[in-house]
Parts: sequence; C-alpha cells; structure tokens
Amino acid sequence: MRSRYSQWDGSQDPFGPDVPAAELLEEMSEDLLSGAGAQGAMSGLLRRGMRGRFGGLDALRARLRDARAREQARLNLQGPLEEMRERLGEIVERERSTLSFKAEEDARMREAVLDSLPPDVPGQIRELSDYRFVDQEAQREFDELMEHLREQVLGAYFRNMAEGMRNLSPEQVQRFKDMLAELNQMIERRDRGEDVDFDGFMQRHGDM
Repeated sequence: MRSRYSQWDGSQDPFGPDVPAAELLEEMSEDLLSGAGAQGAMSGLLRRGMRGRFGGLDALRARLRDARAREQARLNLQGPLEEMRERLGEIVERERSTLSFKAEEDARMREAVLDSLPPDVPGQIRELSDYRFVDQEAQREFDELMEHLREQVLGAYFRNMAEGMRNLSPEQVQRFKDMLAELNQMIERRDRGEDVDFDGFMQRHGDM
C-alpha cells in the first residue's frame, strides 16, 4: 500500500468520516474549556488519540522510538552521540508537528529553519540553541537535553581529572581550569539567549 503525505493546510479531515463530531467535541471539551482554543484542542487530541478510535502521535512516536532502540541494540549502535542525535530528531519532529497546524507565515519560516539544520549533531545543537521553539514541550525537552549534555561533559572531565590527577602537569591543570571557565561562560551566554560556539569549544577542549 502506498501513502501520500502533504503539508497540513486546514482542508484535510484528520479523523475521517467514521468519527462523529459529537465525540470529537467531547474529547476536546476539557482543552476548549481551559482556553486552549480550537486549534490547540485539536492538536492535543491528535497527540493523545481517541481510545477505540485511533492512536495519537505521542503513542506513534513512542513506538518508533522503541523500534529504533531495538534496532540499535541489534546493530550495536548505542552511544552518546547516537542517543543525542535521536533525541534531537524527536524534539525537531515534535516542533514540526505543532508548526504544521499553524497557518501563519512565521510557522513556514520556522519550518524552513528546521529544514536547513546541518546533518551533524554539533551543528544541530548550535542552530537550535538560537531557536525558540513554538512547542513548549519541545523547548523543555531541548533545555533538558542541553543540561544533560553539560552534566555529561562536566562528569567526563571530572572523572578524567580524578583518574589522572597524579600525572597532571601544571600546564594541564591550567588548561582544565580554562576549559571550566569557558564552559561556564558558554552556559551563561546560552541562558541569556546569546550565540554559543559549541563547535569551537569542542575543538579546543574535546581531546581532554
């Protein structure tokens, strides 16, 4: 069976003719009453799905994530870089899903930004660090991923420092201090919404 996909333009019926409008309104009533608006309520319904009717996008993403994890385990592709790539892909996909329901020109410009993301993980991190997500959950997940990355970097450096402390020369100790100072500055710039040179940081300190 072949399927054809197109960008959401508001004319499609995402639920099909078999789902009564009354059931849809009942499913969306809580979001509508909370002030989410018709578009927000529909987006939430598509993510959650309807029990006995259709599965939601969140469940679909979870199944795809599990399938990728099983395939990676079979091919022995697990690793920090691959995990980072997958999590970034999921975040971008969530943002795309939200943008697809918006008709504003700003949404199309944001989609163009996501389309132009570089293929490498450091490049994607650099570009997304300057991007403000429309989907709040995607923004939260990206911020958590960046915090996880910082913890990994610090953890790795501190472990290496503890293991090799006795053999460190004064020059190496100074270089480590410089790395920590630069990392703190980069975090502060990121928190202020300024550009961060992640590639440059890794080039200067990635061998430590």
